Amino acid sequence: MDYMDPVESKTRIIWLDYMRGFAIIAVVVCHQQYILHSSEYVQFATLYSVTSLIFLMGVTKGISIDNYLHSKAPVDWARYTIKSLSSPVLSYVFATYIICKYSHVSNDQILQHLISFDAVPPFYYIKYIILFSLLGPILYYFLMLIKERCRPFIIIAFCLFLILTWAVGYLSIDYLDVLGQSYLAVYVFGMILSLGNGIKKPHISSKLIVLDFFLLGFGIYAANRFYFSRVAGNYSYSELIDVLDPKLQLNPPNLSVILFSASIILAVYLLSSFDNILSAGWKLLGVIGKYSMNIFIWHISIRNVCLSVVDRIDNIWIKRVFLYFFMIGTPVIGRYMYNKIRKGLYGIRELGTLSKQ
Repeated sequence: MDYMDPVESKTRIIWLDYMRGFAIIAVVVCHQQYILHSSEYVQFATLYSVTSLIFLMGVTKGISIDNYLHSKAPVDWARYTIKSLSSPVLSYVFATYIICKYSHVSNDQILQHLISFDAVPPFYYIKYIILFSLLGPILYYFLMLIKERCRPFIIIAFCLFLILTWAVGYLSIDYLDVLGQSYLAVYVFGMILSLGNGIKKPHISSKLIVLDFFLLGFGIYAANRFYFSRVAGNYSYSELIDVLDPKLQLNPPNLSVILFSASIILAVYLLSSFDNILSAGWKLLGVIGKYSMNIFIWHISIRNVCLSVVDRIDNIWIKRVFLYFFMIGTPVIGRYMYNKIRKGLYGIRELGTLSKQ
């Protein structure tokens, strides 16, 4: 999300920020059902959100590790992993503490919430960040091994590895859910695509356009069938492509949701090739994506604080504008100011060091 692994942060890939922006807005909207909206169609439109973020996490990790290995720094995986986890984990710890204190939770319970990742519902996502950051170098090693040893049939080899990670995640359901279930394969797919040059700079081709039309058509149809079957009370859906994964439903996602998410990701990728002529609103989307981790962590708490004021407003549209502005804008502005202050303090410290010399 907005945290960037070592090295990769120096060369941001803008279209990834655009996609993170789309995804985090969908996350925020999804969490406002029965508060700012009650439409199941709106909920359906947000199904791609977390799956997209996990995919982007895999892309980011693959690029980050590749940059790290090609840098002049000596390879130290422990230091690399700690550095890549420090920002999201410290943000999570701080947010959990503030949320619990605001809710008058005892210190013992704060520790329990930290361990359980349940101070607010979206914090389950932090478990995946930690898990996949730890697994990232290992998975990258296997992918590079495949790339080097299986060149004549590299696509088949990558597909087999992807199927293997899917099987590991699927078979671990109810036994070792911490492996991420279907999210493990989504993350690995992101890492696989990060090994290609095309992921860094979007380009349009007729094959990709045809592929996206197919994914959009079938993905929307399959995900629509699944979601509204669920709305009707069917919590064990296994139709169409989902006969292959009856244990999976909404989160972690089944194949219908994954295909729908893939269609949105590919559409944003293709549209991003026009970013030089896109509007300022598209650029704003990139800024939101850049700080998506902070939005993910804080948006529900900010909403809960603001509700005491907003509940007095009768006009639903004024209420929506007010709450969405604060849920998205406050974390962005807060993190931006924090980064500026930290950069200033580092500058002062460096000047002090130089003056002593």
